[in-house]
Amino acid sequence: MKIAILTTDRGHPVVPRLREWQAEMARSGHAVALHFDKGELAGGDLLFLVSCSQVIGEQERSRFARSVVLHASDLPHGRGWSPHVWAIAGGASRITVCALQAADPVDSGPIWLKREFSLEGHELLPEINAKLFACELELMSEMVRNPPAQAEPQRGEPGPALPRRTPQDSRLDPERPLAAVRFGDVPPPRRLRSVQPPTNELTRRGLMKRTLAIIAGTALLALIPLASHAQDPAAQKGMQIFVEQKCNVCHSIAGKGKKTGPLDDVGSRLTSAQIREWIVDPVTMAAKREPKSTRKPPMKKKPLPAGDVDALVALLSALKK
Repeated sequence: MKIAILTTDRGHPVVPRLREWQAEMARSGHAVALHFDKGELAGGDLLFLVSCSQVIGEQERSRFARSVVLHASDLPHGRGWSPHVWAIAGGASRITVCALQAADPVDSGPIWLKREFSLEGHELLPEINAKLFACELELMSEMVRNPPAQAEPQRGEPGPALPRRTPQDSRLDPERPLAAVRFGDVPPPRRLRSVQPPTNELTRRGLMKRTLAIIAGTALLALIPLASHAQDPAAQKGMQIFVEQKCNVCHSIAGKGKKTGPLDDVGSRLTSAQIREWIVDPVTMAAKREPKSTRKPPMKKKPLPAGDVDALVALLSALKK
């Protein structure tokens, strides 16, 4: 089978997963091409539109036997931009992903297949993406190996289309204590009433976990007693890296994280050069330490981009009492 995939952002996190799927299909005898602009589409048996922001009209669709859109909502509800993000911000704990026939208007075509994934309430963006991408790739594989005989038309009223998200849609007040943050503080979709409210499956505890996870990389920084220069962009990025790399599993800042590994005064105890060495080569630094560290498990070497290391150094150097 001759298959084309179109995703319009080369830097999108789904691209590595699409390349893996491309290789898997090639081992099964299929010819799969990954494209980043609709002008590259030559035609074939099957076209998949994954995280595609371009409008694919009849001219492009007519070159393929089937043109299939991957869309993360239970259509017809949730047509438009970033439906799963709007749904999660609205408290949803189960996300439906549809494989539908591309048609005019956008997101209105009949549905070939549906899959669903669940959220436990604590996932960060990479973890949400992992579940979403796995669902999308499962749908794509099913469309190649065992497609339904026909697609089912969408039923029900779609409601207003979801708008494209902007930074304002995720804006929170960093001056508020985390303990005061509640679900409703996440701005609702602009001028929309179609996003469903939280269900009984998602408890207040789960909602709090999700809200904290979303804002941890930025709002937490405002609560930590750092030196004044720690509010520079490098230190702010350092807090985001600290959260993303899950450093709080072994360490804590301002009581957030594992309390047996506090870093609140590390900027007073170590120079910036020493902090950098601990980040880049913790095994060697632990061997030099007197008295010997008894931490279990010992800190492991974890390769990071130079910019991330710089950001962590800026953050930790500012942690002084």
